[in-house]
Amino acid sequence: MLYVRTKGNIAEALSYNLLMYRGGHMGKRGIYLSKCIYGTPKAKNHARHLRKTMTREEKILWGYYLRKYPIRFHRQYAIGRYIADFYCRKAKLVIELDGSQHFMKDGAAHDYRRTVFMKQFGILVLRFMNKEILTNLSGVCEYIDYVVKQRLKELRSSQSQELYL
Repeated sequence: MLYVRTKGNIAEALSYNLLMYRGGHMGKRGIYLSKCIYGTPKAKNHARHLRKTMTREEKILWGYYLRKYPIRFHRQYAIGRYIADFYCRKAKLVIELDGSQHFMKDGAAHDYRRTVFMKQFGILVLRFMNKEILTNLSGVCEYIDYVVKQRLKELRSSQSQELYL
């Protein structure tokens, strides 16, 4: 069974199994995905706390670059049950800063599950080590700028192709 979700002039076909997997339901205006991508209430509360207690590297990247970036970034943004360090909704991009806990066995497995979850929604995850922020901030910022511009081009071209299908 195939359902179509419309957003403006764009139509996206979702199979029934994918719809149910993503926690969606049918409504009067088409498909509604549940709070999967928007963040659970528990994750939102935790994200609020994390915004107040950002790490030194997160404060540096946010204050030096992302806060003033022309395309809006959110800090400590809840996506499903996960919390992204930085999220750009327009470019469908997550930026993660990895400290030492991310290189332990459990941390790496959690990061992998989070990345797989976000890929289901078409979100690209960029990872930087905290050391990179401290030693090569300008290079990290240039790379983020490059990726954001590329993602915007990709998303615009894919949307225009869907219009003509």
